Amino acid sequence: MAIEHLTLEDNSQLDVDFGQFIAKGGQADVYKGTYKTETVAVKVSKDAIAKEEMIKESQMLDNFQDSQHIIKKRAFKLGNTVAFLALELAAEGDLYKATEPSKKLSGDKKVKFMLQIAHGLKELHAKGIVHGDLKAANVFICKSEIARILKIGDLGSAYEEDSPFSGRKANGMCIDPALFATASAKPTKETDMYSFAMTVKQLYGERLPKDKKTPTTSFKDLGVPNAYIAKLEACLSPKLTDRPTAAALYEEFKTTAGARTCSCPIQ
Repeated sequence: MAIEHLTLEDNSQLDVDFGQFIAKGGQADVYKGTYKTETVAVKVSKDAIAKEEMIKESQMLDNFQDSQHIIKKRAFKLGNTVAFLALELAAEGDLYKATEPSKKLSGDKKVKFMLQIAHGLKELHAKGIVHGDLKAANVFICKSEIARILKIGDLGSAYEEDSPFSGRKANGMCIDPALFATASAKPTKETDMYSFAMTVKQLYGERLPKDKKTPTTSFKDLGVPNAYIAKLEACLSPKLTDRPTAAALYEEFKTTAGARTCSCPIQ
């Protein structure tokens, strides 16, 4: 299948057989495809800026080929006008769709998923990478032989914390409002922690309002176990120094989950 807005040269440069359209994003369209013998998701950049962001995303993903909770890269190629990024296909889609009322995730499953997101964020931060757009729609559900495994994906807004930030700021209810207080504000590991807490609200069924001034449901009213609430609320603190690191939060949550005899796949 050829993609309409690509040149013939573009279509010939990626060794992927394109299949059905999956999703439309701000910087890329996503298609199902076949790379070698594997069914993959293929991102196709939309413009010159998105092309540069996809080059950066591909380079970052090279650091996580052995990660359990970061989406894995399968192939990358620059076309004449666009970039192509082939990724492992999340067979069960994204977390946002999995938290629709009809899905009815169990409480134990929600705790497991929360831990897996925290683990993925810990891995990113350990490499000095800020995600910049963490939300349920950017967390994907893959299947192993024994379990469903969450993996953080869509690093299009990510950047290395020690590098100058020159990308586009993501927007949305999971993004820390402080990022838009000044033009010079840039995403940080601390703003990622804000996004993590808001993603947990989505995991527990919250459909976040479009207006940031509208209060969201409390963690307690969403049914988050009490043992996790204090740390999650700290992630939302206006004072950045009050927010836990991803590593500290993950270790505390892992200990808490063990105390609750929750058999979480959280290596």
